[in-house]
Amino acid sequence: MTKHDSIVISTQCRERFLDQHQLPIFSHWCIFLAGLSELHHQYIISKQKMGYHVVLATLEGSGILSLPGKPKQVMQQGDMLLLPADCEFRYELNEKKYWQTAWLMLEPTKTWQHFPSTATLNKDTKWNQSFARVLQELNIESVESTCDKDEMVKLLCEQLYLLVGRQIHSQPGNKKVATQRLKQLVNEIEMSPSKPWSLDDMCRYSHYSRAQLTRLFNQHFAQSPSRKVIHIKMHYAALMLRTTSLPIKQIAHMVGIDNAYNFSSRFKQSMALAPSVYRLKNADRAPSRHLA
Repeated sequence: MTKHDSIVISTQCRERFLDQHQLPIFSHWCIFLAGLSELHHQYIISKQKMGYHVVLATLEGSGILSLPGKPKQVMQQGDMLLLPADCEFRYELNEKKYWQTAWLMLEPTKTWQHFPSTATLNKDTKWNQSFARVLQELNIESVESTCDKDEMVKLLCEQLYLLVGRQIHSQPGNKKVATQRLKQLVNEIEMSPSKPWSLDDMCRYSHYSRAQLTRLFNQHFAQSPSRKVIHIKMHYAALMLRTTSLPIKQIAHMVGIDNAYNFSSRFKQSMALAPSVYRLKNADRAPSRHLA
């Protein structure tokens, strides 16, 4: 590999780019640049350090990946590359001189803190197709002027975030990290019991799909995500009932339930006692105090 950066792109190459200027919401997800590329004749990118994490899916044709100290690898249809920001690399067209790709450049921020620290190349045709489809739809929406454009772009970006997050967390070195991510989610729910914490909220926070998150909650807590949220909220409410003299209606509001009847019903289901009865029975277990 050469010890300097080089970019060689034939005029026959066709690339469509999406950036934060076209789609400002990209900055929220720490996406620097996205693209769909049809590469012909000559295409070489050689970098000592990209500065951004790269996600690259091969849709058709093939390219060659070169990494320091490793043999060249052919990236074929269905292959998916995760390339960390500080990795030296070179990729170029294969001998057939045709390569169609979909790709992202991600800012190396906390949002993508679990991105693999070494380059990984996996075969995942189905994921590649989903990834490319979302980028294609974003490309279409970027030039549309419909009244629901912003909402569509938001939904597509969320899909993209979840897709990439699932791919990152599925890497062998991230199995332990995946468990930590689940614990972080539960800790966040415990720290913010007033939030609604819908299933979609939890998926966005944890990078898991609905099915994955439900499976993990059942596996680790023997509860569905929604039941776990209620469990956390009701135990927080129980703590407030035991240790403060706050009105029950206010405690209900603190766990995100505005209707006192709904709160009482859910609390009784979880704790086997109505809130007022629970407070009386546990009044001597902790000193009463009123929160400011």
